[in-house]
Amino acid sequence: NAGYAGKTLYNGWAANNIKSKVTDAFATEILIIGFGLNDVANSDFTADKYLIELKKIVGYAISRNIVPIILTPNYNANEPWRSNYKLFATVINSIIEYCKADNILCVDVHKDLQKAFSSSTKVTTAFGYIAPDTLHYNNYGYGLVASSIVANLVANVFIVDDYTKITPEMGNIYRASEATTQYYNHNLAGIG
Repeated sequence: NAGYAGKTLYNGWAANNIKSKVTDAFATEILIIGFGLNDVANSDFTADKYLIELKKIVGYAISRNIVPIILTPNYNANEPWRSNYKLFATVINSIIEYCKADNILCVDVHKDLQKAFSSSTKVTTAFGYIAPDTLHYNNYGYGLVASSIVANLVANVFIVDDYTKITPEMGNIYRASEATTQYYNHNLAGIG
């Protein structure tokens, strides 16, 4: 993801620049592809156009023996208030169905982060800690994205939230004198 205005997936910029921005710049065997949905507000945005452009990048990666891993767009607690909100679900479902049909690894980051934030009674306040401008993640937010990726790619890794039970066998997260099963306390350990 380019991370700045005008450099998007749906307008063709990503497919037109993948060679110079990715494969010429890095020697890679894996390409993690993740684009947001900020552009749903644009009048010419369509889910079909988004998916067509995503398929171009995946095809490019596969043609060079690079394994593509597709991320669903990041969760945003303000989605219901954004214009063209209904397209969020359409695009995310299209990505997941495409990956299933073509046997491409897909990490549903959106679902994982939405689940994590749904446990908060003040979702938008909690979301503000990882996206201070209510749209773009900070380092902590991208740490949560990384946790989602790792939890989906590596066996015996799981996403930790306020309701996750952790036993002593799962790791040294709390003092041995505490009960054998504890609810996760974010003050005692990191995410991931």
